[in-house]
Amino acid sequence: PQANVKEASLVRLSASQNNLEIIGLNNLKQAIFFLEGQLTINQSKFVLADFIGKSASNGINLDWVKGQSHSKRGLEIAVAGGHNLFLQGPPGTGKTLLAKAAVSIMPDLASEELLELAQIYSASGFNISEPWFGQRPFRAPHHSASEPTIIGGGSPAKAGEITLAHRGILFLDEFPEFHRDVLESLRQPLEQGEITIQRAKTNLNLPA
Repeated sequence: PQANVKEASLVRLSASQNNLEIIGLNNLKQAIFFLEGQLTINQSKFVLADFIGKSASNGINLDWVKGQSHSKRGLEIAVAGGHNLFLQGPPGTGKTLLAKAAVSIMPDLASEELLELAQIYSASGFNISEPWFGQRPFRAPHHSASEPTIIGGGSPAKAGEITLAHRGILFLDEFPEFHRDVLESLRQPLEQGEITIQRAKTNLNLPA
């Protein structure tokens, strides 16, 4: 469908599909005429810059954070090494601001990462033709979120926040307020970098 041309064009990020022609059509009649040679439709133009190199969606830059040199250094080390980070301190000391600024010091998405995120978000029902797609994900679920919301599940099974945050940041503000079962469910994905969702008819292995 013409409405999905931009999304479909992302398959060209794969080395084996970079010569694939993407043709957008509005209806079945157009498809018939095109296949019979009665209609000429130019293939879609794929511009990688439309997807990558975008600034963080929250618009917060680490340079805006004044002081906090030790905290900023710890944040830089965590981001550079892909480590988990626990921020602790009194209210109003900039913990949330630092977390939101973390995306601004992460590198642009590589083409392989972009294709991976496209698969995750498209399968989860998001429109990846929207301007926000192409940024490093920053997911901040509320502390009342359920276990399926965080790690995935439900019927039918779908990705949770921990998978939607893949290649980006999963920010759990007010961490102690999350339900205990939610916190316990984070053990495996934090250790292995993936989450396994088991249901009666489905077993899903998703990146996390």
